[in-house]
Amino acid sequence: MKTTIQRTAGCFISGALMLLAAQASADGEVTTRAYCIPGSTSMEGGFKASDKVENGGTLKLHNAAKITSTGVLQLTDAASNAQDAVVYYKDPLDLEYMTPGDSSTNRPFAVYFSFSIGPNTVEEQSGAGLAFLVQNNKDGIWKTGGNGSALGYGGIAPSMAIEFDTYKDIPAADSASWPDPSEDHVGFMLDGHDLDHPAYYLPGNDFAGFTGFTSASSKKWHVWVEYTGKDTDLVNVYLSESKKKPSAPIKWQLNKWPTPIFDAVFPDSFDADYWLSIQQSNLKAKGYFGMSAATYGDKTNTHAIHEWEFSNMGIPCACQGESACPGSLPACSTGKDTPNGRICVECTAENNSACIAKGEICNTDKEECGPCEKDADCNGHPSGERCALTGSNAGQCVECTVDAHCPGERPACDTTRNICVECTEDAHCPNEEPVCNLKAHICEPCTSDADCSGRPENPVCALSGENKGECVPDARPDETAYFEGGGLACTASSGSGATSNNAGPLAGIVGALGVAAAIARRRRRSGKSA
Repeated sequence: MKTTIQRTAGCFISGALMLLAAQASADGEVTTRAYCIPGSTSMEGGFKASDKVENGGTLKLHNAAKITSTGVLQLTDAASNAQDAVVYYKDPLDLEYMTPGDSSTNRPFAVYFSFSIGPNTVEEQSGAGLAFLVQNNKDGIWKTGGNGSALGYGGIAPSMAIEFDTYKDIPAADSASWPDPSEDHVGFMLDGHDLDHPAYYLPGNDFAGFTGFTSASSKKWHVWVEYTGKDTDLVNVYLSESKKKPSAPIKWQLNKWPTPIFDAVFPDSFDADYWLSIQQSNLKAKGYFGMSAATYGDKTNTHAIHEWEFSNMGIPCACQGESACPGSLPACSTGKDTPNGRICVECTAENNSACIAKGEICNTDKEECGPCEKDADCNGHPSGERCALTGSNAGQCVECTVDAHCPGERPACDTTRNICVECTEDAHCPNEEPVCNLKAHICEPCTSDADCSGRPENPVCALSGENKGECVPDARPDETAYFEGGGLACTASSGSGATSNNAGPLAGIVGALGVAAAIARRRRRSGKSA
């Protein structure tokens, strides 16, 4: 359900452009960009003077903002009062639905940045905070905000901002319905209304020993802002004191005094294109991405951005490497198809773990997994060096497709699973274990003559004795061999198992030979692989 924002006085506040992106349009640009500190894995190398629009670069800096000689984007310094700054990427990102009019086709979008605020840590001396900003004002990258509580974005509409506020404002009576919840907080802000907080987060609830975003040593904080898009429309913000992304995003709290601005799903279900097109029907759904900050009168601090990257093509990873990438897209692109930066992809020539898990190969041109077409595609593949062209594993690298691929103790190919097994039919089994268990694909003993019917030289299943379970030669039950008078002769059995007691002197030798043969058979069987 779509909701609207209402002030207590009944004045309508327009919905803000939120975190989502869609396919490029004629006046927009699908963009990935990375600005990383020197010495990182960045393609850019860090902020530098040539990044400024005036020098042919991609960043428009306003007011107090500057790029330092150490590659830091400094928004304000601690020496001057009442400063404000905003920095924009020069081109807007297209934020329309991928399918016009279909709110289930919001395109995912991701941002990462690290910041520091310092050296003043006492609230009475420090102010006021910084923000990540997306706006679609008609003035574009020339639109600026104010200082103090405005944090450099105040008054810019339509917009949204994720603010990191270090000073608790006490607004005049009736001037703000949803004011600062505390001194240090993360705020979800709309349309440049810097005193009204639709939703907020208190870091002190989750960070042990949290003393604020400010520090005398200008400690870095790391932030990931991700819009999931595609009908889930989640605005996830991750906050960490290290460069390791947390497993879970922060938990927004609705500002419920005097009444909630949104229903209980805000801001975890928010439609940027809808809000923008309803409130600003004459504007395309696009957004200028920026960072802003301000000092508060004589309450000052240095607000600095050390790394910043964003993408509406995927999750950016130039600044962070593969640690930024989720399990489904574990590799960081080489950048060949994203010349302005790098995003998380399914595979690269250096990392094809996702393809291996699926038995596929990496198409390094597209940096995605795909099917094999011939055995040569599978050379060295851990899943096997044969390409299955048919069956449920078609297009995957497998161990075998025919029996000839399976020498040794597993001479048969199970073509359903494309793996080498001990047997797939009785013909693969020896006389000692003549029956193929078609479920386990192992050879087992016989239990009846029928199990030996395909073995003309050994057609009988021995049901007892040393040869039990083996297929053996036929021995007619009405004949018994014995020795008489020193010679070998055959005589009819009595039918009761009795034989002549006139066995010759070689009878013991024959018995011994029989025992030796049985021992040899046992040795053959015990030496046989399972």
